[in-house]
Amino acid sequence: MKTASIHQQIIVATTPVDAYNCMMDERIHSSFTASPARIRDVEGSPFTAYDGYIEGENIVLERGKKIVQKWRADETDWPPHHYSEVVFVFTPHEQGCMIDFYHNDIPEKLVESIRNGWEEYYWEPLRFYLNR
Repeated sequence: MKTASIHQQIIVATTPVDAYNCMMDERIHSSFTASPARIRDVEGSPFTAYDGYIEGENIVLERGKKIVQKWRADETDWPPHHYSEVVFVFTPHEQGCMIDFYHNDIPEKLVESIRNGWEEYYWEPLRFYLNR
């Protein structure tokens, strides 16, 4: 299977610790995505988001600095046992926090859909949530 990677940079109006919490706090994550999430800020713990559409495992967690996860989507063209890797790197920025986001080993057929999905289902709602 051919895979591809994406890299996105997002600036949000909050601190790196608060941006990290938006991803790792189940209540906040569910609130800004307006969809059920099950996630704990514990390395090795499983997680789900978007009511089970996304599932994976927390691999590396450095509060306010970095998140690395095994990640997969419930998609027809996503092989059943294949996991990609997502990496969030949080750094201070004059406008709040820059998130350097990497998503590696995405099945090639899905890369554009996944790229657009991060913007539509994560970055736009996160900006709205933080600016309310």
